[in-house]
Amino acid sequence: MHCPAPARARISVVGTGPGGLICARVLQRHGLAVTVHERDPGPTARDQGGTLDLRADGGQRALRAAGLLDSLEPGTIRWGQALDAVDGPADGPRHLRFADGTSVETDLVIGADGAFSRVRPAVSPAVPRYTG
Repeated sequence: MHCPAPARARISVVGTGPGGLICARVLQRHGLAVTVHERDPGPTARDQGGTLDLRADGGQRALRAAGLLDSLEPGTIRWGQALDAVDGPADGPRHLRFADGTSVETDLVIGADGAFSRVRPAVSPAVPRYTG
């Protein structure tokens, strides 16, 4: 398997919830290029983060202190890219295939796309289920 140097690796994060955005910001702060793919058409399409509750006096304050609000480099997020599947050899590179018929080749895929992840089947047969 050939792995590119981290500074040249094509890194893709799928999902713009808090986990995906924080991951992308940390990678950028370490000088790595990253692209975030999101199915929603834009940042105001819906409330981000599902049912996650980040209160103003707790989680939101921590995000601001870490410099994580509106801090991604312009053009990092590719809106309107609903992921259909991840394929390609296990030793890479992987191919992200989107509902609009486009695809990208990437060296590292980070799934931050929630409970019904389209990334998960590429690494595990596990299926989420409600446990009460």
